Amino acid sequence: EQKAIVLQKYVRGWLAALRYGRTLRAVVYIQCCYRRMMAHRLLKKLKVEARSVEHYRKLNKGMENKILQLQCRVNDQTKENKTLVEQMTALATSHESEVQCLKNEIERICRREEETKVLIMQEITAKLQVELQQTIQDRRDTEIKASQELNLLRRHLAVLEKENGQLNDEKETFNKLVLEQSKIIEEQVALKVASKSRQLQAEAEQERFHYQSLMKEFSRL
Repeated sequence: EQKAIVLQKYVRGWLAALRYGRTLRAVVYIQCCYRRMMAHRLLKKLKVEARSVEHYRKLNKGMENKILQLQCRVNDQTKENKTLVEQMTALATSHESEVQCLKNEIERICRREEETKVLIMQEITAKLQVELQQTIQDRRDTEIKASQELNLLRRHLAVLEKENGQLNDEKETFNKLVLEQSKIIEEQVALKVASKSRQLQAEAEQERFHYQSLMKEFSRL
């Protein structure tokens, strides 16, 4: 009977050791599954942060396109200004030639007409002078208007150049911000990866130490 009790004790110890080993393996498997799940979550988070960096780069590209559009507008305004100046020069030349032709015609008529028609010619001359003065006044008004429009275009061009400079400054600031944020994100990711690696190594060491302790206890039993 005493030998049967001893045999039962060893059998029960052996069965308990088997159950403990199965339980330990199940716990280790559950821990591995949990760590794998946390690693997947961390990977998704890092991917989202990488997409945010790509978004900043796209915004930077949009700013460059806007600057190019403004530069095209400035070039178009300059071309229109040059065309307007050429039109004003041609109009002034045409007016001067018309005035000269009118004067020549008046002199020719005055020489050919009789004295009885002098008064009529004087009236015509006065009328022509009035028209000439009106033409000159119209020309002056046109020149003043053109000068005002030219000044307005110059001011608008200066404003566009100023905006272009501001946009370039904003672009440089934005590029610096994107680079700084990219460096910060990379440093944070490196720190997180290093911290996670150290944590996993510490846990592995702890589990190995625990497992060795269990094996020693099992060997002792």
